[in-house]
Amino acid sequence: MIIRNKKWISIDRAINEFRSGRPIIISNKKDSWIFFTLEHVNIKFLLYISRKSLTQIYSYITNKKARSMYGNSFSHNSCISMRFIKSDIKWLKAIHTNDLTISGKTKGKKELLTKNPKFIDDVINLAKNAKMIPCLIGCKINSKFLKNSYLNFNYNEINSQHKFIAESTKFISESRMPIKKDHEAKIMIFKSYVGGLEHVAIKIGSPSIKNSVNVRIQSVCLTGEVFHSMKCDCYQQLHQSIDYLINNKGGYIIHLEQEGRGIGLANKIKAYDLQFKGMDTFNADIAMGFLGDERDFTIAAKILKYLKVKKVNLITNNKDKIKALIKNKIKINKQVPTFARQNKFNIEYLTTRAKKMNYKANFKRNF
Repeated sequence: MIIRNKKWISIDRAINEFRSGRPIIISNKKDSWIFFTLEHVNIKFLLYISRKSLTQIYSYITNKKARSMYGNSFSHNSCISMRFIKSDIKWLKAIHTNDLTISGKTKGKKELLTKNPKFIDDVINLAKNAKMIPCLIGCKINSKFLKNSYLNFNYNEINSQHKFIAESTKFISESRMPIKKDHEAKIMIFKSYVGGLEHVAIKIGSPSIKNSVNVRIQSVCLTGEVFHSMKCDCYQQLHQSIDYLINNKGGYIIHLEQEGRGIGLANKIKAYDLQFKGMDTFNADIAMGFLGDERDFTIAAKILKYLKVKKVNLITNNKDKIKALIKNKIKINKQVPTFARQNKFNIEYLTTRAKKMNYKANFKRNF
């Protein structure tokens, strides 16, 4: 597929620059800013830039992260100013991974920037879509200084990212794929050309689009689905859903590449570590600067529309999935719950999800 939409191209390129560890330049009329993601900061290059930059170098953190650190006094676009020496970078990384041996030693290093670049939220979203920790390092530069060195984007080219990621999702290929409980099952692959993630639809049985179609929207969970991690119920939900489809005239599993509630596998494992240090699953994501759930179910709606599904029996306990489908004009005939089996490793995860997220708890004890 040849991408001709200019915004698609710009957003995809910017995401991949961040994902590959390179900085990007954002232009706003006559001003230009350079941004690095926290994981890929080059100290020597930053010090070089600091001698030629037009402003002090700043770090930009999400509002959620700022509030978790300093209370509720921060505006939506929050940042702290930094003097860029090695200890500052170590401190920033520490406060995003809860390494109290470092972060606890540094106090009073914040200074609210009263006028942030108008596009800073969009650059933060680029980092999230690249599955990087949403913490940026940046400053205003002379546009001629780094001419032709890094990709340069107009600030108007990087907004509405979730919309364009969903719009760019297209059908790629399909095949029969016999599974244990349905030897005639079919697998279909969809790709979001903006960002490059691939998603799956599994057709089980013979669903009729003339009736309400049974559907499970499942986000990828490598730890649970493949390795049967006892910290979540993703494996249980997937196979309960397959059983429901087998016993109720078939349907579809929409399997989205949104690991770790949308933060990516590497960050999910960082969040796992924070949970073993005492945080719950929700606050672990907040500690790294993410929302409690970064997923976008618009892509699932796009896939269902390709399949000509207009009304569903949705297998879920997650009210956000219901809202997303309704918003995208897919009717919900009924909600079909799944039931999590508790064990000593997942009880806090299940309880937190029910208390702090838009999720209904359905527990079965003693797996």
